[in-house]
Amino acid sequence: LRGAAALALALRWLRQRSPEAFPFRELCAVEMPPKRAMMHLDTVFTLVDHGLALAYPPLTFPGAREEMPVFSCDLACDPEAPVDFRPVGGFSDAMAARLSRPGRPLTLIAGGGHQRSFQHREQWCDACNAFAVGPGVAVSYARNDRTLAALRALDHRGEALLATPGKRRAPADHLRPFKVVHAADLTARKARDLVHGGERVMVCIDGGELSRARGGPHCMTMA
Repeated sequence: LRGAAALALALRWLRQRSPEAFPFRELCAVEMPPKRAMMHLDTVFTLVDHGLALAYPPLTFPGAREEMPVFSCDLACDPEAPVDFRPVGGFSDAMAARLSRPGRPLTLIAGGGHQRSFQHREQWCDACNAFAVGPGVAVSYARNDRTLAALRALDHRGEALLATPGKRRAPADHLRPFKVVHAADLTARKARDLVHGGERVMVCIDGGELSRARGGPHCMTMA
């Protein structure tokens, strides 16, 4: 957590100087496995809508054997105070407490679907590294067919592997399927009609060679 401590100190000073421009009160750090396949958090978890995320089950789902621990640091205190990260639990519960909204609890969609072998394969190919350009409108790689099939079939019971921490089932609004459209088939008019029609949209791009160097649409867009 050494790097996170330095960031927390800088953010405390920023908040003290301009609390209106920087209203955040907490910094969370996630302890990830030291593996090349999981370079950053967005290689295993990205939001694609309010409270709806693509996630890699072995590290993020409730009760997973390797579920990542989360630590929290207070940013609202005196910048001179010691930087202290306290454990706040496993990834699923910690993120649910922070990313859920009334009526829309955090729901995780398993990248790769039900089978662990496909979860591993598609995580390596950045299935969870989608970039949301708006709520329910995101960009992903076309090669991760099991993940895309799950997004298309959110309203078909058993077709997608979902987890809603602390709840028995996902709310109905999270079960609206995505329209999966390849970028080559997308025009400005079609995109406008889909979005204005209230559809969820996952735009697919060809990126098989890009993922060899580790990185997906979220990594490249946020670099």
